[in-house]
Amino acid sequence: MTAGGRIRFTADFLHRHRVFLLGVAALACLIDVTSLVASYLAYPGYVDHGEPSIVTAAWRLLAGHPVYHPFADAERVTNVYGPYAYSVHALMFAVLGPSIASGKAAAAAVGIAFLLLVFWSQRRHGTAAALLGLILASGFMLKAVPASLWNRPDIFLATLVAMAVWAMNGKGSDRARDLAIAVCAGVAVSMKIHAGVYFIPVVLCRVSGRGLRPFIEIGGVAAVVAFAPFLLPVFPLPSYLEWFAHVAGKPTAASAAGRFLYHGLFQIAPALLPFLDGKFRARLRPWPERLYFWSYFGGIVLLIPLAAKPGAGPYYLFPFTAITIDLLLRHAATTLHPRLVQAGAFVLALIVVLPSIPIQKRFQRSLNWDEARRIVADLRGVLERHPGRSIEMGVGTTINGYRLTYGKVLLVFAGHPYHLDSATVGELRGMGIGMAPGTVRRIASCADDLWLVPKGESPFRMHSFYGGQAFDEGFRQAFEATHDRQGSSEFFDFWGCPRGRTSG
Repeated sequence: MTAGGRIRFTADFLHRHRVFLLGVAALACLIDVTSLVASYLAYPGYVDHGEPSIVTAAWRLLAGHPVYHPFADAERVTNVYGPYAYSVHALMFAVLGPSIASGKAAAAAVGIAFLLLVFWSQRRHGTAAALLGLILASGFMLKAVPASLWNRPDIFLATLVAMAVWAMNGKGSDRARDLAIAVCAGVAVSMKIHAGVYFIPVVLCRVSGRGLRPFIEIGGVAAVVAFAPFLLPVFPLPSYLEWFAHVAGKPTAASAAGRFLYHGLFQIAPALLPFLDGKFRARLRPWPERLYFWSYFGGIVLLIPLAAKPGAGPYYLFPFTAITIDLLLRHAATTLHPRLVQAGAFVLALIVVLPSIPIQKRFQRSLNWDEARRIVADLRGVLERHPGRSIEMGVGTTINGYRLTYGKVLLVFAGHPYHLDSATVGELRGMGIGMAPGTVRRIASCADDLWLVPKGESPFRMHSFYGGQAFDEGFRQAFEATHDRQGSSEFFDFWGCPRGRTSG
């Protein structure tokens, strides 16, 4: 048998048994993703320093504390995610109560919903196509770990885009489908302001050939949905815009842009697969299909300078996943050799899924269950031994010690103050912005009874992820001039002013 004959035989075999083979693979992927999501949900800690920052702000929402503070205020806890990025977690706290798991529950539920939405959206192409879509979605989700698991907005954006694709491909009135897309886009933009880029292909495909009115209606509804939360006092728009203006000025790193493009090859490969066939190129002649296809690639180009900023990364591609899969499956059957394309798509799915295996292993190894449980027990013991005293979480010298401070959420859940977020301070310091004078005055006035610092480390001498010291010299001098070590627990030293001395 010639090489060409073997290829055709393999393609025919995969085509005849495609539903069974894809069903087994899809079930395995779904089990894999679900077990990983459940494992992280049960883990009594966080893997990323941004997660506890989101959780603390979301929990404080329920008590009416604003998320965004004026830049000159003493509080240094503002992160410029949009209002819905916090509201969704506040809702989970209102239902489930305060806990580390509650702070991850929304992301866990939405992660599974993402896979199901991709599957349902592709059912119109048949069961085999829907199963292939589920496999690809699982692969991209696993490849994006931990960004696809943490409670930051990324998994929510991917799911909102999947909902928009579902609405675009679904049945029902044009007005209802346009409304669904607009609401999804508005919520997404009010989580991350650049998220509108992910919806450009869907919107252009929907409005092409229908005149200007649908475009205006979708944009208007999306804008109303996005800005509606700013009518609430807990989301002051002037403070949000003030902080965003500072953070948006972060520089772009050329090396990060190269890494983004490398990972981008995995993302765009499924969308390009049918393009190898001349008949597929003819399929793009209608304006809606042409706009959908090329605006997708334009969106990826637009993301390059954003994803290359410090603190960003290739996971900025992940929300495009539902469109990537839709572009492949909507055209796979229209080529001159659909069986070969479908077989190639199956192989491509394996290429996406298999690299996620070492990623999952590294992630599982990063979960130190014993230490996380002991940190929780230690912090609860600290709270029990110091009733009636205000306790806030500080940082020490090392990144390993910094990981211990993610448990600060337990202090906030117990009603203790939250005026200083090291992630916020480090990001601003990386841009050359020092501490506000009010923050320095507050620390010098001993406004909090105790600060917890990783045991054995010098307070507030950690280096920032963005380079240099996270805390400027003036702040450190003010702290050291007024505080001394007053005791310790298993993981933390207690620092306070002499007038608040305790035996520990």
